[in-house]
Amino acid sequence: MQLTEFGKSFIVLFMLLVIWSIWLSQKWIKRSSNGEKAGCLGSGYFFLIVFSISSLFFTFAYVVPQSLYHLWSKPSFDAVITGYHSEWVDETRTDSNGHSYTTQVLMHTPQVTFVDQNHQQITLDNSIRSGRVPVIGEHIQIVYAVGDDHAQEKSMRSVLLLLCALFMVFLLGFVLLCIFAYSLGKDMQPYRTAALFILMKIVIPLGTMAMFSMLCYSIFAYFYLGNPNELPFWVIGLCGFFAMMLLPLLYHILTGWKAYQK
Repeated sequence: MQLTEFGKSFIVLFMLLVIWSIWLSQKWIKRSSNGEKAGCLGSGYFFLIVFSISSLFFTFAYVVPQSLYHLWSKPSFDAVITGYHSEWVDETRTDSNGHSYTTQVLMHTPQVTFVDQNHQQITLDNSIRSGRVPVIGEHIQIVYAVGDDHAQEKSMRSVLLLLCALFMVFLLGFVLLCIFAYSLGKDMQPYRTAALFILMKIVIPLGTMAMFSMLCYSIFAYFYLGNPNELPFWVIGLCGFFAMMLLPLLYHILTGWKAYQK
């Protein structure tokens, strides 16, 4: 069996990632244990952490910006949903006691039809699937280039998903930078200050505003959009309750936490 160019590149990159993870994990162990050697279990644990974070960061650092670029650079077309196919997928959730469990969720992938730049009618799967049943006949904007095996949806939803993924890449990169600096014996105080700033000024505000927006949108959709998600009224009541509970936190965020400053 002969390897393709992609297969050869994957093996080379994988080996480089393993070498990088071994080197960085050993540096990390050396500083955290004051130069003492760690056992096989300890070395494997640190290696697994570095390898996992590095593989996620380098992979998404390549994929996410490329997807954003394609979203804005590829030709855009008006497409209509002509069908969909559904499948059960495993999803991990957490109950009120903090225990994780796996359940199956029915996800729907729309099929869209459009006319490309060569005046050919094409039917492809959409790039985004969700639990909401697609509406046959609904028009959406997609981007497509010759040779693509799916149509990439161009909407606020797809942009938000990519921006969230880009923010995740930023957080992974910062964690990896902290590990790298610590392993090389750098002073960690500037990184602690930066981490506190990211938590208080970016993560908590963005997370709170995103949650508040989703709760308010659920209420708005129920009363003004005909309840497209078919939510029962008690769920809307909970959305309103939790949205009100977030108001004090939003106040402190928007006022710059002045109430807690001397």
